[in-house]
Amino acid sequence: MFARNLRGELFAKGQPLDADRNYIVIPDNLGHGKSSKPSDGLRAKFPPYGYRDMIEAQRRLLAEGLNVNHLRLVIGTSMGGMHTWLWGELHPEFMDALMPLASLPTQISGRNRAWRRLIIDAIRTDPEWQDGNYKTQPRGLRIALEMGWLMSKQPTATI
Repeated sequence: MFARNLRGELFAKGQPLDADRNYIVIPDNLGHGKSSKPSDGLRAKFPPYGYRDMIEAQRRLLAEGLNVNHLRLVIGTSMGGMHTWLWGELHPEFMDALMPLASLPTQISGRNRAWRRLIIDAIRTDPEWQDGNYKTQPRGLRIALEMGWLMSKQPTATI
């Protein structure tokens, strides 16, 4: 989600994304929020999915669910930025403009890849993981959450 200081600059009355003047769609993506995800019950049996599947679900939500056939802007931060890049690649005719933030159209690498690997390993090497068929949340999830917090917070944030 957008940082508090950016929210007012974009979404406030009279700003570029003023909801009184624009119809704004902020979907729960596949695997996130209240959308379908492995932790809903299928766990390791949940079908594999990736960015392109999420874009297709978004497109279908817009076109089939909301009867929207054109967007003025696709905007996203971080993973949403990757979605923005892919919208431009997969459906360039569907929107007027793209605004990816905090995102580069490339594979993750370096520290980003390393900390994600640490998170995955913390969960999957936990005996409670049971190949994804866990009965309770694996204790390794705490390490994953702490690593996510460490990597995503500002260096000046207080604990």
